[in-house]
Amino acid sequence: MDFHNNRKNSRFLNIIQSSDLKSFEGIKLELLYVHDDSDRKKGLASYYFCKLREYAIQVGAKQIRVKAIADDKKFKKGSKFNALNQKELENFYIKKDTPEMVIKIYCNYNNSQR
Repeated sequence: MDFHNNRKNSRFLNIIQSSDLKSFEGIKLELLYVHDDSDRKKGLASYYFCKLREYAIQVGAKQIRVKAIADDKKFKKGSKFNALNQKELENFYIKKDTPEMVIKIYCNYNNSQR
């Protein structure tokens, strides 16, 4: 799996320079979703998030900003079986925060931060 710094062609992964937002320099994760409900809760999302964190460290990002909305409109057509609820989703990302890579969570449509 590779990550690319190509803002024109990436819908869900953005490398944001400090000139784009006043105080944010890092990676913005818009969506991490396991489509097949039978594959959920088997560590797939954790695996890919760890790969993203390694990439963020490699490129010198200061943080990863995550949009964590369990009932996001992008999920309306998907199955909720084995899906995380809002609290579980927030805790999933909170546990990924490390001294090497700060994780900032935005958990509602008004961009409130945790």
